This record gives sequence, C-alpha cells and structure tokens, in this order.
Amino acid sequence: LLYLSLWPDLLAKLLRQWREQLQPHEPSGGAYAPHDLGRGLTIGKPTYRRPMEIEETTNYLLLLQAYTHWTGDKSIAQSTSEGVAGLTRYLLWCDRDGTGFPSEGTGNPFDEAAPATQFSHKQTHLAVKRVAGLRAASELLEIAGDPTLAQQAQRVADADLPRIEKRAWLGDHYAVCVEQTEGPGPD
Repeated sequence: LLYLSLWPDLLAKLLRQWREQLQPHEPSGGAYAPHDLGRGLTIGKPTYRRPMEIEETTNYLLLLQAYTHWTGDKSIAQSTSEGVAGLTRYLLWCDRDGTGFPSEGTGNPFDEAAPATQFSHKQTHLAVKRVAGLRAASELLEIAGDPTLAQQAQRVADADLPRIEKRAWLGDHYAVCVEQTEGPGPD
C-alpha cells in the first residue's frame, strides 16, 4: 500500500524490472518469480539460498493485479502478458496430484520454522496463495488478451478452493499443512 499510495510509478518500474528476472521452469513450460534480486546496488540474479517459487510467483501476480486496479494502468499487464502466462502455467503445474495443495515449489519465508512447517509439500497458506494467484492471473490474462488461459486459471482456482476447505479446515482453524511428512528441506 505504501508504494501504491505514495509512489505508484516506482512500483511500475519495479514490476517491469522483476518481470525481466523471471526464472524459466521447463517442466511446466512456464516460469516462477525469484525471492531476492540482488545485494546492495546490484540487481540481477537471485541471491537467496533457495527459491520460494509459489510464494514469490503469487506475490508478483497479486502486486501486479493491485497496481492495475489502483492506478487503472493496464499497460504493464499487457506488456508482461508472456510473463504472466508463464507464471500461470507454473502455478497450474505445481499441484502435481490435483488436490488443490501444491506439492512442488513449496519453500517459504518461514526461515526459523520447524522443517515440517517450512518444507511441507501440502502447506495450507501456499494453497490459498496459489488460488489467489490464479485468480489474479485470470484477470490479468483477460486484460492481456489470453482468455483461454485466463479461463483455465479461474476454473482451477474455483475447483481448488473447496478442496482446500475440506482438507484443511479443522472446525475452528486451518491446519498449517495437510501432509505430515517434510519436503526436501534446505540445500
């Protein structure tokens, strides 16, 4: 909100710059957004010790959607349509078993968390972020002129939300993750 309310032009520059740093992801035919993009005054390759593919991909899509709504400027969504399509393909791919919960790309920024929380394949917050990212992507793809991929993203988001609710809701709170085994862990 600070960027949007005080200096939306700076956010537009950052969105364009981040678009140039998307990381290709061959298995999905798409791309994901890296976590950090440099140190000091050097912007470029990711510098964090592990990627947070879903976390940062959804962050980028949600920020781009917020910028588009807030400013009415659709030019970035239009000029980055290929990037948004790649990010969407990645988000569609990362739920490898169709449960609504991502099983790939599940690193998160909870650096001090227990490994089961930090690296679980079926994290509830990432499942919810993925649905939000797919919905944002659907809207951005409509703006960019890709209605087919936009509709696919919206269909998957609509189908996955009840799956998440059914598996993760425990009556008075959501489970942190619905799989009790850890993922791959840090490098």
